[in-house]
Amino acid sequence: MRLVVIPGGNDAAADLEERLRFTASLGDVVERGDLLGYHTLGMGKYMRLGLEYALPSVPELGYRLIERTMDLGADLGLNMCYEPGAQA
Repeated sequence: MRLVVIPGGNDAAADLEERLRFTASLGDVVERGDLLGYHTLGMGKYMRLGLEYALPSVPELGYRLIERTMDLGADLGLNMCYEPGAQA
């Protein structure tokens, strides 16, 4: 299960916990939980198409948020992995 986290968008503790609990409820169907940092790699495509990019500057995930989310996932029995978002 890939869990994209956008600081200031969907990073509320209750939201993350609800998504992780749902993921854990799927049991063995889920091999691992990937915590993904938001990235802006698609921004260039929007610019070339003359479209406005909705989230041009989103801060990186904070260490405490990463740690808390990874720990909660592990406590729920999920094999958690973290992939930081790349910045354009």
